[in-house]
Amino acid sequence: MSSLDSIFRHPELLTSEHPQSAMGQFHAKFWNKSSAGDKYPPALRDSSPTKDEVRFEKPFEDFHPDCYTLYLDVDSINQKNLLIRAEYIQVFDYCQKQYEASSSSYPLPSFVITGHPGIGKSFWMLYAAHRCAAEGRPFLWLFQEDYFIFVDEGVYLLPFDWHPGDFIGHLWAFVDADNHKEGVPPKVCAHNTKLVVFFVTPADEDRWKTMSRTTSSAVIIMKPCNRDELRKLAQMYHVSEKKTLKRYDHFGPNLRICLEIDPGKLSAHADRLEGIVGRLTLDEFQMIIHRSRVFLLYPNADMVCTVDRCCHDLSGSCVPSVAASSVYIQTRLANKFRLKCGDSSRKMYDMVELYLIFERDNALRKTSRLFYQSAWLSGLAYFRQPLVALSRLILGNQQGEYTYWHSPRNQTSGIPCDFGSVEEEDTLSFEISSCTQEYSDKGLDSLLPDVMYIPKAHNREALEPFIYCNGKLYILQFTSGGDHGVTSGVMNLAHQFHFPNKSEWCIVFVVPSNATLDVEIAHLDLMQVDLRSSVLPSEALWNPPASLI
Repeated sequence: MSSLDSIFRHPELLTSEHPQSAMGQFHAKFWNKSSAGDKYPPALRDSSPTKDEVRFEKPFEDFHPDCYTLYLDVDSINQKNLLIRAEYIQVFDYCQKQYEASSSSYPLPSFVITGHPGIGKSFWMLYAAHRCAAEGRPFLWLFQEDYFIFVDEGVYLLPFDWHPGDFIGHLWAFVDADNHKEGVPPKVCAHNTKLVVFFVTPADEDRWKTMSRTTSSAVIIMKPCNRDELRKLAQMYHVSEKKTLKRYDHFGPNLRICLEIDPGKLSAHADRLEGIVGRLTLDEFQMIIHRSRVFLLYPNADMVCTVDRCCHDLSGSCVPSVAASSVYIQTRLANKFRLKCGDSSRKMYDMVELYLIFERDNALRKTSRLFYQSAWLSGLAYFRQPLVALSRLILGNQQGEYTYWHSPRNQTSGIPCDFGSVEEEDTLSFEISSCTQEYSDKGLDSLLPDVMYIPKAHNREALEPFIYCNGKLYILQFTSGGDHGVTSGVMNLAHQFHFPNKSEWCIVFVVPSNATLDVEIAHLDLMQVDLRSSVLPSEALWNPPASLI
């Protein structure tokens, strides 16, 4: 039982919320009530794999068995349906374990829930409030501009002049930075506080650094949504999965943009991104990366980079991983930062060194591929690699089935799977510096064989290198491995480049050594295009003169 008398010293000072108010509705709907009835039923398709496909049950890494859709439908809460991500459950469980392990110590623990803007951090707080209510756990919630206590008897509004010393025992308190942009409210983190604060905020250390003075604060980085979760959200919001995934590949994991939750903002966001990328310099980009690693804001950083955590496990989660927000942004910046004709050998060496520095840091390894691609586009690499066919697989879980293509080297699933023999039918060989021609977004007058076409630095749409040789068109995509989409700018403009039929196309995913590759094609018209991967080790980079080392 969590009676008000056991929580607050002066209950007579509190105002009981009407059952029809937003907080009253939340209490009546969820207090001491299980959410078991809110789960989506399984939606596996009843079909058999074709002879060139392999089907297996995908591990619940992204969709936990306890994931469900929460139907809120509460006044003043815009979010009516909420997809409870595995990440939400994992973060809550981790915080609960940390609290139980240190609740008897002083100072009390507190938790900063942070991450990339637009990934659903505020949705986590709705989930946390719902879960506390469902478990009958008393809690304090800063909703809009008021503080509410949830207990067995109902919901109570705190007076404006409430004092931190009025609380008797430990009480979890949820605060969203959207409701207090100045940072964590001083009252909830006062000395000798009885409140265990959960502060949901953008990745800006200035907003939460005062918490460490009075509490034992832990910073938890929330992972952005992945493609599977975005697909499920697209179904929930009744928007096109194809368009949602294309926005994800273009803009990154911003839910409001990918799902177009705020109609009319997509165009403004796209224009803003174009302006930022057009003005961004290499030095500024490096500054964004390094400041984001220590939770220091930099203007427009969230438009081009995504803050993630290095590992799936929450232990050591305060170490952020920083990378370009999308495959489009990575490709666009790599093309923009490449060296120009006439640049000195010193600049060439600096580009290679920049890649090697980032590649050695696990938290920055994804960003290193941007510099690798830029170095490659600058003519600092040779390409003579076998092209290995990707295997088509059907991945299934309780949420449905989806088609992916996997590198034969991929052993991450731990599930026995016969990929067949590694095909090495093609070997693409050229020296980029000797057979290169730049192209613009306007296209080509004619497509010449055995010429590596490189996008001009100011291109906005067509960004992919390609070469037509041996009767095939090879279109290159650079990736750090893992879950990868497709930049299709030049493919969308195929008629302007006099490309052959799609049956003669081959998309080549250039991956680093010892990397795995998962590819999902969101563009239905590319489903039948030949897909290959090619490992391009760092040793293929330009070998600088000894005088520069």
